[in-house]
Amino acid sequence: MEIGSRLSFDWGPLRDALQAAGGIGRMASTLNGLVMQQATMIAFLDDFKLMMWVTLAALPIVLLLRRPKRQPAKDPAPPAPAIAE
Repeated sequence: MEIGSRLSFDWGPLRDALQAAGGIGRMASTLNGLVMQQATMIAFLDDFKLMMWVTLAALPIVLLLRRPKRQPAKDPAPPAPAIAE
């Protein structure tokens, strides 16, 4: 037995709300829109939480980075002689 089979829309306030909202189809569509909007927001926040943890996990790698040692500057090569035509 499904839960939906026990529902009755014959209760006064519910019947009036359904009529004011434009019927059960429109009410279900509105409810679906609200649930989808909230699910999208929760997924968005979960993605940012995941990015935070990945960033915090990668932070110690930055401490392992070092600047390369500077090599002494070499004397520049003498300029090439001009070729006369």
